[in-house]
Amino acid sequence: MKKLIVCLSVLAVCLGFELDEEPEEIAPYTVIKDAGSYELRVYESAKWVCHDEMRKRPKMYISFMKLFGYITGENEKGYTINMTAPVTMMEEPVDDVSNRYQMCFYIPAAHQLDPPTPTDTEVYIEVRPRLTLATRTFSGWVRKMREWVTHKNALEQVLKAAGEQGVDYTRFYGAGYDSPMKYKNRRNEVWFVVDQ
Repeated sequence: MKKLIVCLSVLAVCLGFELDEEPEEIAPYTVIKDAGSYELRVYESAKWVCHDEMRKRPKMYISFMKLFGYITGENEKGYTINMTAPVTMMEEPVDDVSNRYQMCFYIPAAHQLDPPTPTDTEVYIEVRPRLTLATRTFSGWVRKMREWVTHKNALEQVLKAAGEQGVDYTRFYGAGYDSPMKYKNRRNEVWFVVDQ
């Protein structure tokens, strides 16, 4: 995570980004239940640009830099695409030795119908179906995967205590909304897919 923060900070300076600002666009959703300690939300089908890693532990900065390349012109049209929120990271067990770690950026509305094809063969466009998600929001910094897992476990416990049905606990998403230059009031979330 330290490498990711350093890379982002250097890029911010080099490109003149003001990374402490709020994101211009957030993936749209509708809250269908606010239970206080968690929400149920519906995200309509949308396109995301993604990169996968298959390993025991993720090196998130590698995925981030691949995706950052895509939005800064490494696509078939050479477009620069605005950074959006959240950046999602999904962990899914593959076997006893490794997990699939997927990092994605939401593609802004201006490019949803026809996003440019990535020129990096490891980067791809994913069409996520309409999803119902159980979410838990928390603040602070998330520097290691185990911190995501701690919040995932807390959400799982709350959902089970509430008797929520149809929750897929085999995989989860971490969602980060803020740049590394934002120090206060950071927004992070963990998500489980709910079968509706």
